Amino acid sequence: MKYVIIIGTGLSAVMLFLLATAGADTGLFERKYRLLIRLNVGLVLFLMAVVGYLLWRLRRRLNAGVFGSRLALRLLLIFSLMAVLPGALVYGVSV
Repeated sequence: MKYVIIIGTGLSAVMLFLLATAGADTGLFERKYRLLIRLNVGLVLFLMAVVGYLLWRLRRRLNAGVFGSRLALRLLLIFSLMAVLPGALVYGVSV
């Protein structure tokens, strides 16, 4: 699972770079812009599926009472807040 996440993150960074450079009106990216959008949407859906699977696995461990699962839940909440709150603040200021 670790390698899937690493590969998915690397691919998303490459596709985000390609999508950002596609706005430079180059002929190559102009013809392939829809393909880049579709690939990015597909990768986002894939990463959402991976996150969903990991959340389902955490919930299953919580219900089973596995040692350390409550600590993992707390860490998940803390890291989620650390990622979402600054992103929401930057988005709110930019809008």
